[in-house]
Amino acid sequence: MMSIISKIDFKDYETGIPAFLTIITMPFTYNISYGIGFGFISYTLIKLFRGKFRQLHPLMIVSSVLFAAAFVAQALASRFIGK
Repeated sequence: MMSIISKIDFKDYETGIPAFLTIITMPFTYNISYGIGFGFISYTLIKLFRGKFRQLHPLMIVSSVLFAAAFVAQALASRFIGK
């Protein structure tokens, strides 16, 4: 399962950083969906900041926005509701 990581091109920051964040976030948060969410968001933001926004599929943009909204909603709920 870990052998596939050796095939990721970490020299290419557009794919390396999101892959790294996805791999690192999963075990530290004990949640696969958090890792996938951080990977989606970071990939979208990197493409946006590098001026390659047109290379993004609309579904990737929608997924990133929904993940970001879910993370913000969870943070607000834990702050104000206490969960």
